[in-house]
Amino acid sequence: MLYLALRQAQHAVDLITEDDIVDGRLDAYAVVYFAGEWIDHRVVPVLEKWVKDGGVLYACGGLGHKNEFGEPNPAMMHLLGLESCKTEKNAYLMRTLLELPLAPAIDTIALGTNAISAVAMKQTLEIADAEVLGTWSNGVPAVTLRTKGKGRAYAVDTMPGTSYMKTALRQVPYARGGRKNLYNPTDFGAAATRLVRLGLEAADVKRDVVCSHPHVEAIVIDNAGAGTLVTLVNWDNAPIEDLEV
Repeated sequence: MLYLALRQAQHAVDLITEDDIVDGRLDAYAVVYFAGEWIDHRVVPVLEKWVKDGGVLYACGGLGHKNEFGEPNPAMMHLLGLESCKTEKNAYLMRTLLELPLAPAIDTIALGTNAISAVAMKQTLEIADAEVLGTWSNGVPAVTLRTKGKGRAYAVDTMPGTSYMKTALRQVPYARGGRKNLYNPTDFGAAATRLVRLGLEAADVKRDVVCSHPHVEAIVIDNAGAGTLVTLVNWDNAPIEDLEV
C-alpha cells in the first residue's frame, strides 16, 4: 500500500534489496522508504553514510528495530535519533477491500492540527536526539525527524501506507467472485497523504511525468535514446477526458 501511495503520487519507485544497498547502489537514489521490523545489520552503516551525504530515509512499519537474527538493532535506532521503541499490534492480515475498511484504529497520530488514524501497528519511542513532528493521542512521539549531515532520517511509528489507503475505503459488502474490482479507492485523506509524502517532499524529488489528474500513474521506459514509452494507468473509477501529460 505504501508502494501504491508513492506510485499514485506520480513518482517512479524502484524496489531495492538489502544486498543492493550493501553492493553500493544507493547513489542513484534521493530518498529511500523502508518498512519492516527486521533489517540486515550490514545495511545500517551504508544507510547512515548515505544519509550523512544528503539522502533522505523514511523508516516506518517497524523501523528496523531488529536485525536479521531478531536481536535488538541499536545501530538503526541511533540512525533515526532514537534510544529504543516498543511495538504493539492489533491486526496482522488485512485485504484492502475486505478486512481493512472495518479494521479499528490502534491509535491516532496528531500531525500539526490534523489527526490520522493508525492501523495495525503502533510504536512507542524513546527519543535520543530526534525532533518530534507528530504525537500519539497520549502525547508520546509518533513521527520524528533526525537531521544528520546533509540528509534526514524520518521515523513513522505505524504503517502509513495502510493508513493512507484506509481513508479512501468504503464500508460496503464485498463483491465476491467476478473479474472486476468493486471500486478503486480515490478519495484519500489530506493528512494521511501528507504523512506518506514527507520523504518525497524533504528530498524534493522531481517527477519524470506530471499528469493533470491526481489519480493517473505514469510509467516511463527509456530505450537508450532510441525511444521513450510512457504508459498511463487510470486509478479513477471512470474514463478521464482532456488529460494533460
